[in-house]
Amino acid sequence: MMKASVVLVFSAACVGIAVEDALAVANAEVEGLQLPVWLIRDGERLPLIIGMQLRDRDEVLSGPASRVLLRMGDGSTVKLGENAHFKLDGMTQSRGAGLFRASLAVIEGAFRFTTEAVYKFRGRREVDVHFSTVTAGIRGTDLWGKSTPDRDVVCLIEGKITVSRTGGEPVTMQNAQTVLQVPHGAALPPIGRVDSDQLAK
Repeated sequence: MMKASVVLVFSAACVGIAVEDALAVANAEVEGLQLPVWLIRDGERLPLIIGMQLRDRDEVLSGPASRVLLRMGDGSTVKLGENAHFKLDGMTQSRGAGLFRASLAVIEGAFRFTTEAVYKFRGRREVDVHFSTVTAGIRGTDLWGKSTPDRDVVCLIEGKITVSRTGGEPVTMQNAQTVLQVPHGAALPPIGRVDSDQLAK
């Protein structure tokens, strides 16, 4: 799991600004990074840089000991750990409905999604996070997850999420510091607990 002590390079223009109008900001923007990291866009591999606005179907790759911090259009953040492969899609913002939507795919590596009160997003968010075999539906929450060759791990830090698998019954997670570890090819197991020491690792 990503440690809180990791130092990222931040874009000062993005810090402490309330998002009053979701349409005034990008759907996703690179706010911090620790090299090496890359962007795959239209089949081309490019260096990822702070301030870059990301589009649907963009993919982010992180190398050894690297980190990436993305700011989403609703003010939430996405943090990626080392050796991660992450894809964005289905990003939309609607002024009339006050709605932010996104479909995020954690193909490999560790991921954390966090909403932040300082950005004062007053609309609704509908964000689905796809791991190898399960999908977590986010409706305002703090979530950590990881996809490995043999299992998907979804940890609810706070808030509420629904975890589902194609053809299976969804499972609702609404208790803080709970975890679902799903071996590939197996049924959804019971929800377990995770303590503060484990979250800090």
